[in-house]
Amino acid sequence: MRAPFAPAARAEFSAVGKINNFYGQMVARIAPIDGVIAYDRDRVIDLRAAPAPTPAPAP
Repeated sequence: MRAPFAPAARAEFSAVGKINNFYGQMVARIAPIDGVIAYDRDRVIDLRAAPAPTPAPAP
């Protein structure tokens, strides 16, 4: 429960590349988030940093 006087802020996620697992612990990754992060097998795709698709030229 949030205190009514405390300001609320929307979370901002960003993708991070691979990080060495020095301790050998079980590591899970977050689920894909539309417009933020996606996966291509083991590769992280940062959708926020990806260039916007270029529109097709007019015929």
